[in-house]
Amino acid sequence: MKKRLLSFLLSVFMLFAVTGCDEDLLSNSQDQNNSDSTSLSPEQQMALEEDLKRIDIDMEELIKNEDINDLVLKLYWIDPYARYRHPFRMEHLTATTPEEVTGETLQENIELFYKINRNTLIPHRPYPERYSNPPDLSLSHLTIPEYFMHARIGYVLESKKNGVLLEVGFWCTNETVLVNGVEVRDSQFLYDIILAYASDEILQVFDGMLTEGWQTPIVIDSLNTIFNTYMTE
Repeated sequence: MKKRLLSFLLSVFMLFAVTGCDEDLLSNSQDQNNSDSTSLSPEQQMALEEDLKRIDIDMEELIKNEDINDLVLKLYWIDPYARYRHPFRMEHLTATTPEEVTGETLQENIELFYKINRNTLIPHRPYPERYSNPPDLSLSHLTIPEYFMHARIGYVLESKKNGVLLEVGFWCTNETVLVNGVEVRDSQFLYDIILAYASDEILQVFDGMLTEGWQTPIVIDSLNTIFNTYMTE
């Protein structure tokens, strides 16, 4: 019975992710943020505000305040079709060995980062469950965004002086990715950085996946595997 109910809830969730993405995204205006968050508890509202702070960035300004020789772009990836019993999150992805891009090579396409700012990053609509623990699962230490993160490729721009300036991971749900720990709508400019700097091996492995709106079967398969695992353990 539990398994049947969970399967139904999963179906509803995926239907929302596929059909409701465009209609249910937050606008960048404060009025819209306030309107969409009225159903949140005080704790959930605090979580939302913290999320918005983490993507309140201007990469052009940040980068222009740095010496290019102090910057390093780290590209992380694993087999996109690998299956795990538990979600493979950004912390797991960034524990792997990255490809690194520095100096003149990084400088060649540095303008691609300038498109990333508070106006172009659209946070996923904060429905209440987005900031609460998954029901009926022994995952009290995970929030919804972390639970549904299935990291397969991502990148981190670091400064020797100021630490991590940007962290991007693919993918969360259909058409959403993680930027600085916040689930946002995927946009082509986020993929363009990988396309510009990745090795031929990465581009070959992820051929056809590094584009906005790519509907990943990996996410659906992984969700089914994880839910079935928890229900049988």
